[in-house]
Amino acid sequence: MFSCLERFIGFLYRIFLSRSLGAELIGIYQVTLSVVGVLVTLSASGIPITVSRLMMKERAQGSLKGEKDVVSAGILSSLILSLPVTAILFIFRNRLSFIFADERCYDLLLIILPGVVITSVYAVIRGYFWGNKNFFTYSLIELLEEIVMCLSGVIIIRFATDGWHKTLGAAQSVLISYVFSFILSTTVFMIKSGLSNPIKKLKPLIESSSPITAMRTLTSFLGSIVAVILPQKLIASGMAQNLAMEAFGELSGMALPLLFIPSTIIGSIALVIVPKLSESYYRKQKEVLNTAIERSFDYSILIAVLIIPVFIACGKEIGRIVYDNENAGRYLSVFAFTMLPMSLTMISNSVLNSLNKEKLTLINFISGAAVMILCVVFLTEKVGVYSLIIGYFSSYLITGCLNFVLLSKITESGKVYIKKTSSYILSLALATVFGYLVHGILFNRCNDFLNLLVTCLLTLAFEVAFLLLTGIIDLKKLFK
Repeated sequence: MFSCLERFIGFLYRIFLSRSLGAELIGIYQVTLSVVGVLVTLSASGIPITVSRLMMKERAQGSLKGEKDVVSAGILSSLILSLPVTAILFIFRNRLSFIFADERCYDLLLIILPGVVITSVYAVIRGYFWGNKNFFTYSLIELLEEIVMCLSGVIIIRFATDGWHKTLGAAQSVLISYVFSFILSTTVFMIKSGLSNPIKKLKPLIESSSPITAMRTLTSFLGSIVAVILPQKLIASGMAQNLAMEAFGELSGMALPLLFIPSTIIGSIALVIVPKLSESYYRKQKEVLNTAIERSFDYSILIAVLIIPVFIACGKEIGRIVYDNENAGRYLSVFAFTMLPMSLTMISNSVLNSLNKEKLTLINFISGAAVMILCVVFLTEKVGVYSLIIGYFSSYLITGCLNFVLLSKITESGKVYIKKTSSYILSLALATVFGYLVHGILFNRCNDFLNLLVTCLLTLAFEVAFLLLTGIIDLKKLFK
């Protein structure tokens, strides 16, 4: 509930930004955030889940001091990673601005840069809340951080005199939210726990978190590579610079946030399920482990297959209603199928990482990432920004399939779910056809909002009925 509310608030803020900044400036803002994402990911992304898992291990062994040592080691390691990178980017700012197709991105980066260090520490404290199953504290701080960013952003942008100063204000609001969440989370952490000697746990923590950090850093780095290469390739194909940034903004800044709606639910599932999986794994409770894995996959794929048909049928209407931009809606319609492999890949990554398979998960990710880069590099001049859609779909499909093969070797639930996925795909195909028919009947007979509302309700009703009647989902088991 907290995650959905947080994402909804962020979604409204994204609409406000897109209308206030325009496609070109939202593209510049998006490119900058992708680089910030790389820095934060490099500094601490693998540490929270590792802190959570190692806390479960220490708890299973009855060592309360070991739990505190793990968290302290996580904070130290995040500082070791984040401080040098941040310093280099600030000191050599005049020499590194060439990495962006538009040098204004570096101006935004310098504003947010101080937040990288404090966010890295906050990420470790999140792992502490996570490992202790303090989901309310964790979720409340995340929600408040989003609210602070949105409120400060709206206030600053409202008083800005032009588009560029509005974009600078959007970057300033990101930094303000980072500072807020750091102060609040650190205060709560020091009251509840505090620090201890991190030295003994530093090496095992770094060894365990490195593959996850590498995978998530590569994910963010992949986004940054795309943010740099795609506009350049569009320009090379003959598109003007402002149009290239506009197209990238419509796709990555407008269509992609809608596409990642399932990640809100999947992130919530992972948040709750990972400590449980780790605990069951170390205690060798196979039945509990298999049940938890199967249920987490059920939730994840169900969300995706319910949303995809609506996005495919009514993408243009969604683009016009939400962003006043039909191109964004067109990209959303084409992009929608990617949600299925994306959802399966996200939840399988979380499951495998909680089962101490970080290195193999990293290898699977690299395989998919390589294909994505090749798609952007070689297809952009032929199919334009659609190369990114092809790249995302191919990447998630390859990584997801490799994860399932690995999972089927570890647990019984992997084999079971390979068969079950085909049933979900059938329901998805039928619901998509049904959604198209409803949309076609209503087209030009009512306005965009009514068309979207009726198509959405009827398509969801059709798909849920099909899933229940065929026994693909069991409501009693799903919501137990």
